[in-house]
Amino acid sequence: MASDDNSASPQTQFNSERIKLLLKSEPNKYKVVKNESSSLKQWWQAFGYPTLTNKMGESTRIKGYVSCFKCFSTFIYHNRSGTIRLKQHAIKCSDITSSLSSITIINDDSSFAQSTLAQHGFKKSFILPEKDIENIKKLSAQWVCHDLRPFSILEDKGLHALAQDLIRIGICYFEFELSNNEGIFELGHKYGVVDVNEVLRSRHTISRTVYDLGDSYRQYIKQILIEPLKARAVTICPDFWSDCYKNISYLGLSITFVDVNYKMFSIDLFCRPFVGVKKHDLLLKALEKHLLEFGIDDITHVNIVSDRGSNFVAAFRHFQPLFCYGHRLNNILQKSFFANTKLKRDQGTTLPISNILNPINDEFSSEESSEDEEENMLPAIPVIRKKAANKNQQLVFKMSIDDVPIEAKNVLATLTQCKRTVKYIKKSGLNQEIENAGDGTVHQSVVTRWLSLIDTLESILKSFKIIKKVLASKQQQYLMNNITEKVIKQIILLLRPFKHVIKLIRTGYTPSLYMVLLTVKTLRDATSSYEALLNYNDNSSDDHQSGDEHKESDEDLIDELEGISFFWKRIRCLLDEMFTLDIRHYAATLLHPKYRSLKFCSKELDKSKLESNPLSFWKEYKDKFPILSRYARSIHSIPATSTSVERQFSGAGWAINEIRTSLNPAQLDNILLIR
Repeated sequence: MASDDNSASPQTQFNSERIKLLLKSEPNKYKVVKNESSSLKQWWQAFGYPTLTNKMGESTRIKGYVSCFKCFSTFIYHNRSGTIRLKQHAIKCSDITSSLSSITIINDDSSFAQSTLAQHGFKKSFILPEKDIENIKKLSAQWVCHDLRPFSILEDKGLHALAQDLIRIGICYFEFELSNNEGIFELGHKYGVVDVNEVLRSRHTISRTVYDLGDSYRQYIKQILIEPLKARAVTICPDFWSDCYKNISYLGLSITFVDVNYKMFSIDLFCRPFVGVKKHDLLLKALEKHLLEFGIDDITHVNIVSDRGSNFVAAFRHFQPLFCYGHRLNNILQKSFFANTKLKRDQGTTLPISNILNPINDEFSSEESSEDEEENMLPAIPVIRKKAANKNQQLVFKMSIDDVPIEAKNVLATLTQCKRTVKYIKKSGLNQEIENAGDGTVHQSVVTRWLSLIDTLESILKSFKIIKKVLASKQQQYLMNNITEKVIKQIILLLRPFKHVIKLIRTGYTPSLYMVLLTVKTLRDATSSYEALLNYNDNSSDDHQSGDEHKESDEDLIDELEGISFFWKRIRCLLDEMFTLDIRHYAATLLHPKYRSLKFCSKELDKSKLESNPLSFWKEYKDKFPILSRYARSIHSIPATSTSVERQFSGAGWAINEIRTSLNPAQLDNILLIR
């Protein structure tokens, strides 16, 4: 007989049902033989290998299957199949139940024990075909990946009980509707009574399925990228991330592309451990190695968007990358408000200003701080090289915290005190009390870190009186001593244009690069004067600002604070100094039909009926403008920001948590890809 080879896949001429039938109908030719291996599990007492006896009387094992000695039920069995269903069948079918009690899966605690089929009035259950079971395994793997669930949830007794009762309900409704000729209720009627334990697989089986599913997804992605790569309509967004439990550094990359039907897609391509020093040459080699797996053998065939970390700048120096617009705005605000610095005690205040613009406990953000260096400020293809900065701009850029006037330091002190107050409220659990008072909760960070500061200030302003009352009841009223509504409102006034711009460019699965030129102009106009800020505030619409509240806020905004005057002038100078538009920003805007009248077709266009997504237009006119449409497809595949890879790291942070720290990095890569 053939050797015991559990790695063999099922032979193609057989399946479980066929083997069972042959064992019953042709016992002289087909038999079940005992596994003679040593140190077998107890459930093997109920199972053996199905064999085929030839005319010479020689038995050959039918590889990839095991069969029950008593009822001849046959199951797929190899190194990637689970064993729980075999154990359960052995307990139900074998005469040696007492000796198999040690392998029972369900807990004996009656208060949590899953109800049996008999308790529901079911008759004999039906074992599903392997085809349906494989589909259930695939769906289970996709579920745990999409929702970032632990694999152990597949063995949860409550889930099994719920699924079993849904089957029972499905049978009942099927019988009822069939008798009333009202159609068929789909759940549970295909095979009748099915034991859910014969369907759902163990966490180990689903974990192996995730590996297989990840490999099949990679092959599928490799195929769908072939055409977009030829059209140069693919953009990669790489970044580094580190988990806070094992301190493993990961190199993550998301990919954005526009297919032949002018539809935009974004995929979390990989998130894999990066071992060694993050030098630019090692980074580039790692990227090339991982991208080759997806059919990308030449980085010059893709567009690149990244932050301005020194390693990424050096690695992509010869590939003309675009740098993340959102990161740049964040860096401008950080430098404007002197983040990561402290006020000297002899300068009129003792409050630290460190990390004012960084969200607290932002464990999902990328590992690198993306600090900008002066030599890396210019993009790869500037439209016109900027003239030398004037002396005032140079002074603003190099200004230290010690040179800031006292009025501006008071604004910084207010920001720091707001941050400290929110931190105390969250740690002491006072948010619930504030929410119960009807004014919402205070918060420090949102999904996108660039909005954290203004969201914090707006939450404080919304619940300002309630916060003072709650803190006073806890004898912590001193936390609000240096905070006034007028200062908060004018800081929000200053930051609101940035908030609106960031929301605009977070488009998801539609092009966003064309909005960079438009939003830069908006920011420069809004920060040109305090009056321009007021006009922008009047023209913008926020849900929380209306009616009497808007009138009240206007009173606090009439008289400009000297500290606010300092900061809007500083922001305007830094915006001009630190950001240079790339020729691709102009091209993306010009290739949006709403912002450009195209020659020979302007008479045919009604711009009021055009969609905001420019790809819809170019799909319709690709035959009339073949060259322009191809270039538009390429330029609109470039996102304005690298938020897609930031969202990937957010998912990784949810997947690896304090009760799931042992997750294999390779499995994390599979989960994020499938998700």
